[in-house]
Amino acid sequence: MRIGALSVRRFRTVTATLVLAALSLLAAPAVASAHAFLVQSTPAAGQRLRVTPRTLTLAFTEPVVQGSVQIQVKAAAGSPIKTGRIVLASGGSTVAVSLPPLSAGVYLVDWQVVSAQDGHFSSGEFAFAVGSAASFRGLGSTGGQPTDWPNAAASWLLLLGLALALGRLANDLVLGPRVAMAPQGFARRPVLGISLALALTGSAVSLLLFVASLGQGNPFATWLQVHAWAEALSVPAGMWAATAFVLVLYALLTASRRLSRASALVALLLAALAVAMRSHPAAGGAWWASLAIAAHVMVALLWVGMLTNLVLALWRRGTSLPRAEVFSAIALYALYARFALFSALAVLASGIVAALSVFTTASQLTSTAYGRVLLGKAALVVAALLLALLSRNHVSRPKEGDSATPVRRAMRWEAALLVLVLGAASLLGNVAPPPPAPAVSPHTLDALLGPPPPNGPALTLAGQAGWLEVFLTASQGRLTLQVVSPESEQPSGVRLLSPDSPTGNTIFAEPPSGQRGSIGLALRLCGAGCFTVPFRWRAGVTSLRLQVAAKGWAGGRLTFALPWPPQPADPSDWAQVLSTLSHQPRFTMHEVVTSGPHASASSTYQITGSALIKSEPYPRTAANVYLLRQAQGASEFVVFFPGSLIWMHIWVDSEHRITRQVTVDQGHLIVDRIDYPAGVR
Repeated sequence: MRIGALSVRRFRTVTATLVLAALSLLAAPAVASAHAFLVQSTPAAGQRLRVTPRTLTLAFTEPVVQGSVQIQVKAAAGSPIKTGRIVLASGGSTVAVSLPPLSAGVYLVDWQVVSAQDGHFSSGEFAFAVGSAASFRGLGSTGGQPTDWPNAAASWLLLLGLALALGRLANDLVLGPRVAMAPQGFARRPVLGISLALALTGSAVSLLLFVASLGQGNPFATWLQVHAWAEALSVPAGMWAATAFVLVLYALLTASRRLSRASALVALLLAALAVAMRSHPAAGGAWWASLAIAAHVMVALLWVGMLTNLVLALWRRGTSLPRAEVFSAIALYALYARFALFSALAVLASGIVAALSVFTTASQLTSTAYGRVLLGKAALVVAALLLALLSRNHVSRPKEGDSATPVRRAMRWEAALLVLVLGAASLLGNVAPPPPAPAVSPHTLDALLGPPPPNGPALTLAGQAGWLEVFLTASQGRLTLQVVSPESEQPSGVRLLSPDSPTGNTIFAEPPSGQRGSIGLALRLCGAGCFTVPFRWRAGVTSLRLQVAAKGWAGGRLTFALPWPPQPADPSDWAQVLSTLSHQPRFTMHEVVTSGPHASASSTYQITGSALIKSEPYPRTAANVYLLRQAQGASEFVVFFPGSLIWMHIWVDSEHRITRQVTVDQGHLIVDRIDYPAGVR
């Protein structure tokens, strides 16, 4: 039961060619994650804005096809809002559209795109509001990626055709000497042509469906548009689909000639590789996931195809076989069973590795459609593996006089299971994988929606608590806290623990002097690391004490002294500060940068006033500048840039010179002291 030397050399040549071709394809640059998930929007889902945003921006996990992008903005009552032209940026992963002036109210955004990587459809909906009085109740963010049933059917035709054709060619090249032992009718079957026709049909339908998804009207009209084909072939999903079609067509034209069957086998294996590159694990960007899914698809197709061709051959011969043919059939299956056993193990191992790139939590295996289909497919593979083990034990040592009936039965059941595996695989490729882990997991709708925008002037103070930065904003009737960590603007597991009440998200507020009563404020969530509470501010300075902690980060205590009401800086005063600084000659800066507990660095250097203005985020106007205190000609200003989470506290002497400043941003507390040369004004 040895394979002929010529067949062995031919098989090794084919394998070496395949490995080199696979490595050249896998060396291509990695792409973004499969399915275009919305990871960020501006405005954000649930955000309340005081004025109309000029642009609506959607950022996705991967590039999208421009012709597929549809964005509809409508008022909560249902009336549509006319938007501007859709513009793609950041390599196609960011979509922007201009907005007209909007009146106060809630607005819904419906979006849908087609991934440039895997060619699959994604859609979703979220809400934002203009005006502080708008209500969000019942308007959470939703999204969906429906199962693409037409593409699933096309994928099943393609996979089945590839498996049958690969199996027939592999049987000819690898099991050829054994097949020659059997009668001529055992080897000559019209399976190859039918198989390639199925694969060509599946690949053609898959390519046509992708091109049709780029249009917004009749698919027949889209197929006649040159720009639609150009756009389809310019993105990975269309490129891989077209590659599979061309390779299958080449195999169909060459496989009829026996001398060209080795090259046809290589072409079909590369077509299987192109199919694998459109899958979710390969599109994840990790080289190991691409390698695992490529091995998974190619080995699985060979396993299914080789067995199915043997089943069809035995089936055609009927139930009664001559004694010599019975022995030949059993010997053939014994040779195949060795391959099947290792194939099943390789399929399971590579499938597990590929799945690691798709799932972020174990619960997604049962909570998502993708996970449930994957579990069903795995169960079918395990069942086929058990049959392969039983069959291998039964036919490992065939003897004259053995019956072919058990072999027929085992082969038929195993082949049926593997055909079902192909169906599950085609469905798996067209079901949305689990989305990326959400940045926010709120317990209530309010937590997702975020706080309302400040009502009127707002004063922000900031500080560092351990490794965390805390921004406290006071506005008319409301107090809001935002906690950020050095690595993320939205740390998980943030808790506010008042030194006086270490349970619950509570802080304590001491009213201005002369007023009684320490107030415990129970804050509610307004997003990850965000807390808010209605609060009636009293004239004077309110002291706020809190203790903050977050998962994975050491926190600490902070005390804020917040004056009320907020006093915007006088534009002329702030302009005088900048003018004075710009005319200062060289002076000395003493700087201490603190990233967290026991993580500080200090430096001293010479700098000019104009250079300092260029290096620091001083606002050119007094729009975001508030006067914190003023006494004996000296002033203290605070500046906050909410979009960048940068806050500054600036001390100015009676001569409008900056003498000290504290800057808080994500991950840093920077304290600067300025020494001017004697006699310099």
